[in-house]
Amino acid sequence: MISGNDADDGSQSEAALAFSERLKCQVLETPPLREDGTALLDAADGYLAALAGAGGVAGKRDGADVAAVERSGAAAASLIEPGAQDQLLRASWPRNYYQLQKVLDRAWALSGGGVVDEGHVREAIVHEQVRNDAGVIFSREGIDLLKPLAQTEREIASLAVLRCEGNKSLAAHMLQISRTTLWRMLSREG
Repeated sequence: MISGNDADDGSQSEAALAFSERLKCQVLETPPLREDGTALLDAADGYLAALAGAGGVAGKRDGADVAAVERSGAAAASLIEPGAQDQLLRASWPRNYYQLQKVLDRAWALSGGGVVDEGHVREAIVHEQVRNDAGVIFSREGIDLLKPLAQTEREIASLAVLRCEGNKSLAAHMLQISRTTLWRMLSREG
């Protein structure tokens, strides 16, 4: 069994400690991704290389077939452009490897299975932050079933715009709605 912990200080709850003690689990601790940039980039390169080779899908590295590069034994070029690496290094990674996987899955999809650039990573990180923020709002305060849906939609739309630094087009894209729908959500009375 593998478990993750997203506490900023790495501490475990009493319930988690009791659970691992009762099951006689071995607890392995890894440093947070934000503390080791080399490990972060190595993990990202490895994960993207696995995505490139999964299911016979050959990704492209600087125009070269990934599978051909790996079969030849040649040193593989990174599937992540330097600007995208900088984006990964600047992120806080509160959910460590789980969050990195989600971000890389989305960035890989946005790249069309090719080299991941800065824009792909930025969009994937913002999408993950909006998704996590919405989950935190609902888990912290609970879903108020008596609150009008328009008010909940407006709160989520406002949060998306805030996370996208006021860029409503990007916020609408992240929420997978049109800009007109976003505008209506923000302007509705709730």
